[in-house]
Amino acid sequence: NAIRLAEPLTSPNKETSNRFLNIVREVFKIIDEMIGKIVNKVATEDTLIVIVSDHGLIGYHGRKSITEVIRDILVKKGYLVYKKKEELGPATKPRRVKELIDWSKTKAIVHDDVYIYLNVKGREPHGIVNPEEYEKVREDIIKTLLEYEDPLLKSCPFSLILRAEDAEIIGLRGNRIGDIIFTVRPGGLYNEGHGIYLPTAKFGMSSLYAFLLMTGPGLKKDYELKRPIWLVDVAPTIAFLLGFPPPRNSEGAIIFEAFSEDFINYIFNKLGG
Repeated sequence: NAIRLAEPLTSPNKETSNRFLNIVREVFKIIDEMIGKIVNKVATEDTLIVIVSDHGLIGYHGRKSITEVIRDILVKKGYLVYKKKEELGPATKPRRVKELIDWSKTKAIVHDDVYIYLNVKGREPHGIVNPEEYEKVREDIIKTLLEYEDPLLKSCPFSLILRAEDAEIIGLRGNRIGDIIFTVRPGGLYNEGHGIYLPTAKFGMSSLYAFLLMTGPGLKKDYELKRPIWLVDVAPTIAFLLGFPPPRNSEGAIIFEAFSEDFINYIFNKLGG
């Protein structure tokens, strides 16, 4: 909620925005001081130091989750049926409302913010969607999502809608992902500062980009990476700098661009020898 109140585009007024921007700055100062104390206590000039964040945050307008928005869409289309809808309340996770779902009539649910699962017969405990109608039901839900107009954006809020078998292009695979995967555009009438957007999303003063700082042997000094890298690149890069092979199932790339010229020459000489 702090990012919503700090972001000028979503804060109720300038005074509130300035107050929460100061809070954000203070948090950064505290973290910076904490890291400095740790580094000064344990690090030497031969220590590799890597600092990486999980994700960034962006401001948002709404108080209603996109999960609730899609849940309402599925209910209106008759794909999601509740026994006692009035008892649903503000729940945003199916685990909190599963006892209210009428599984004998429900063909789809939205779960984990970006997944829609079909209640497929033979796959789910109370499945009612016959395998032969699976594609028709899924395509109809996708069509319905594409036709939905966000009240604030005045257009379709979804930046991405994928079938499960097409989701490998964004690194999603396996039997735990949804039958439909979706993300939304920033600035719509829904809440949440991360998770429901593409990792490249930007809005107002901030973005979802993570923070990476590396210093130590083998790395360039005072160098800023000119291209986006991904969190999966961090582990193989650290391993390589420490003289280990990348993790066996690593999907990331080693960030050679960050290596000093001396380190690159050392590696080439070692390989050549």
